[in-house]
Amino acid sequence: MALQSGIDEGKLDFAYRFPFSNEAKEIASGIEARLDERFLRLGGLRLTEALTDGKVRFSKISMTDLRFSSLMSYIYARMLLSAVYAPWIASAFAKAEASRALECMAQESTADFAKIAARLGVGLLENREVFSMKFEDFLEYARSAEELKLIRQRLSEGFVYMDRHRAAKVVGIKVERDVMKNLPVERRYLYPEVLAYSKTLKIPEHKIKIPKSRSSEGAKYAWIDKLLDKPIPDVRHRTVNLILAPYLTNVKGLGVAEAAEVIREYIERCKQIEPNTNVNQTYIAYQCRYAKEKGMKPLSLERAKEMLKGLVEL
Repeated sequence: MALQSGIDEGKLDFAYRFPFSNEAKEIASGIEARLDERFLRLGGLRLTEALTDGKVRFSKISMTDLRFSSLMSYIYARMLLSAVYAPWIASAFAKAEASRALECMAQESTADFAKIAARLGVGLLENREVFSMKFEDFLEYARSAEELKLIRQRLSEGFVYMDRHRAAKVVGIKVERDVMKNLPVERRYLYPEVLAYSKTLKIPEHKIKIPKSRSSEGAKYAWIDKLLDKPIPDVRHRTVNLILAPYLTNVKGLGVAEAAEVIREYIERCKQIEPNTNVNQTYIAYQCRYAKEKGMKPLSLERAKEMLKGLVEL
């Protein structure tokens, strides 16, 4: 797949730096749909770098062909990610791409930082190196980072004010969400060569460490750790939304993607006892997001015993 003639250099310059942007999508939509093995290899390197190192390194590129190759490596990395999909892989890739974007933006002046944020869809205003955002817009990001909790922010006349560091946190969250959109790509839309090549990738082993409970609240729910070691044949929907999702997100403090992966692995073990279940990844992810946003706490041990009576000893 060669560089297409007529690509706007200005758009390409922005797109290679921010390959999840509208400019990048516009360029990608005009590219002939034909697999290129060179970009497939570059995509594999980009994905494995993200998963192994936790970031994708940013380098300034002046040559047009190399900028185009960088953009295509992101597109192919998304296809390969979809071929080996797991929630933690998508989350790690999104965080790595957000880190790369912020590394790029860190080289810009304060005014240009605000302009780039606006092009990426983040409603930041800048005045004398102080950033502001409408209160209702800020709330959409505050749920995702402890550092952005309202108690830590300066409010005035319907706006939240922050320094560049916190503004970058907001942009990073937006980038992660943009990268995660439409992932995974359905396997039926992936090239056979992508599916084949994905099997050669060295995906690092992933084991989520669930933090130990130190607070009295954590000790109160210690029985749920034992439940996670005991697969159950039934009542899995309610176990997920009433016990596991609230526990992992709001007692243990895991992120939504991490909590969802822990539950997914648990349900897979449950299926070894009884394979028939409608608990899928979409349901698990939804319940984890809902529990996190609402600050839900798990059922008490007494109520859990009633719900799971005859299925497991707690």
